[in-house]
Amino acid sequence: MGRVVPEDAAAEIRSDEHRAYPQAFRSLAGRRIRHLTTSSKASRTAKNPLFPVNLADLLLRHGSANHKRETIAFSKRRQGALYRAAIWVVWRNYMKPRSERRQDAPPGVAIGVISERLSISDVLAQRRFPWRASLSGWLERCYFGRIPTRRWTRLRSHDLAYAV
Repeated sequence: MGRVVPEDAAAEIRSDEHRAYPQAFRSLAGRRIRHLTTSSKASRTAKNPLFPVNLADLLLRHGSANHKRETIAFSKRRQGALYRAAIWVVWRNYMKPRSERRQDAPPGVAIGVISERLSISDVLAQRRFPWRASLSGWLERCYFGRIPTRRWTRLRSHDLAYAV
C-alpha cells in the first residue's frame, strides 16, 4: 500500500476480516485509510463486495500453474512470478472480455484506457523501450529483472548486451 497510496492521501480498502490488515494499515503513517471488511465465509457471488478480487484470484490460479495451491510448478524466483503476472494483467485488462457469455469489451475499453480490444498482434506490434517511458523505483527494478528472491543471497541479473 505504501507504493500505491501516497502520503497525505485517502483510500478505501476492502478486504476479508484477516487480523493482519489493520495492523499493516496502522504502519502506513500519513495516510487516511477507510478499511471495509467482508467475511471470508460469505458466498463468492457477484453480490459480494470482494467479487472482483476473488474473480481475479480464480482466473490467475486457473490459468497459471505456478499460482495453483498445491503444485510443483511454483516460480523459483520472484522475478519469474512477476513477469507471468504482468502478462496476465495485460490479457485480463486489454484482451479478455468481461463476460464470456456476452463477449463484451475488456475492462480497459470499459474505463476508456483503450478504444477496442487488443489482439496478440496489437500487443506485440511495437517493442516498448524503458527510455521511452518514465520508469523509476520498483517498476524499473522489475523491468530490468532486479527483484531479489529472499532465500538467495546472491542476485544474478542478466544484463542485456544487445537488446537494450
